[in-house]
Amino acid sequence: PPWGARGGPERPRPPAAPSADAVCGTTAEDRSASLLEVLGEDPSVRAGLLAPDGPDRRAWTWLAYRDGAALCPGDEAGWRVRQRHALASLYYSTGGDGWANCPSGESGPGGGRAAGPCHPASRSGLVLDPDLAGAASPVRFLGGSDECDWFGVACDGGGRVVGVVLPSNGLRGPIPGGLYGAVPGLRVLDLSMNGIAGGLSTEVGGLAALEVLKL
Repeated sequence: PPWGARGGPERPRPPAAPSADAVCGTTAEDRSASLLEVLGEDPSVRAGLLAPDGPDRRAWTWLAYRDGAALCPGDEAGWRVRQRHALASLYYSTGGDGWANCPSGESGPGGGRAAGPCHPASRSGLVLDPDLAGAASPVRFLGGSDECDWFGVACDGGGRVVGVVLPSNGLRGPIPGGLYGAVPGLRVLDLSMNGIAGGLSTEVGGLAALEVLKL
């Protein structure tokens, strides 16, 4: 059921805005609520948004108030909002501040610790595929650039994620359930040689394009 409907979950309250500045021609609170509506279309993400300190909730807060890209829900396609949120949720769920390479450079409330190193990675298996070569770029996660530019992320020509490649990068924790639904065209998921916890979601079976899965 939709937020607030009879028998449905109570709508989470938007986190306190750190600034009153208007973004996308509306108030911060209204923009946050609009983002919530888009994200809540996925039941697995909706459940995660109800956990105050969970990765989905933290990613929503970041998307609404600290993301330099400042996506406008009314202008951006819903898939772009969900895709960017899912990658941010992966970051928070796996202890991104402690990643070995290219953690966030955030320093504001709830942001990362002092930024660690961020250097390009040599991924000989990726450079053979033009769609995946971008995963080696040295751009920090949660930066204001397009998420397709972030380290370990590769996209196709339309901006949709086709690869998440972060082996041996110090990830610790579970893969958020909303990741699979947010990146339906995923071809390569390589999180090997990390501390990935928890079982594999049944939603991975819906990734028809998946060719490589390494956990």
